Amino acid sequence: ISAAVWILLLYLACETPEPVVEAPVTHSWEEEGQLVIQGLNQAEDLWNQKQPFAACQLAERVYTERWEPELERASRKLNGETRTAALEYSFGQLLSDMNRNTSAEQIHRRIHELQEQIRAIATAASYQFPAPGNTPATPPPAEVSRPVTPDLVPNWERDVVPE
Repeated sequence: ISAAVWILLLYLACETPEPVVEAPVTHSWEEEGQLVIQGLNQAEDLWNQKQPFAACQLAERVYTERWEPELERASRKLNGETRTAALEYSFGQLLSDMNRNTSAEQIHRRIHELQEQIRAIATAASYQFPAPGNTPATPPPAEVSRPVTPDLVPNWERDVVPE
């Protein structure tokens, strides 16, 4: 697919109404994200084995058969249209680079960037959109989280009159 056609497809994909986001039926959000990441790893392996056509085909299938059905919907809800379109554009850039026979380092960098974004989306989706019947998971604490306690005396201690 040429870059212009890819960009047009991405634009048209952004115009569809949003369906309700539910967890994947057969596995978790993290597993869905891992399937996308593994597919991109396999595409990179094919690229490194000097099979650019097969690598490009696999990367395109990872996008259409793995990313779009589940994680794209979650990304639109979590990150909005603009950030999701930017991520999809990154997929398009990867495919374009593969069609132009770009260096292995460039392909590795693009795939690594996509994998980091996908991992973050899958993790966030697991907290935001739990599987039906499951209670939402508690997000991991921030690195510097601490309880907020004011330096005030409670009213019941302040209003006590000494005898």
